[in-house]
Amino acid sequence: APLDYLLLETDSPYLAPEPYRGKRNCSLYLNYVAEEIARIKKISYEEVVETTKKNAQKLFVPAKMTPIKLANVNLRKSFIECVVYNVNN
Repeated sequence: APLDYLLLETDSPYLAPEPYRGKRNCSLYLNYVAEEIARIKKISYEEVVETTKKNAQKLFVPAKMTPIKLANVNLRKSFIECVVYNVNN
């Protein structure tokens, strides 16, 4: 799949990446997913993180917002920031 179609996620709670195989999966391991995507696509880890961050923002933060929708987006934005933090750390 093209990179601009990808998001990073942890939907498989019992399929953690190496070196955590056999343990419960969590968003702290997203950096391993980003590293593997970078290796497969022969691009930098930073490019994967930046592009998937933009993809998540496009999906979860629509361009035109009403005040009610904006409150929901703040929760989603916090989630995105948490995921990006976890990927970068």
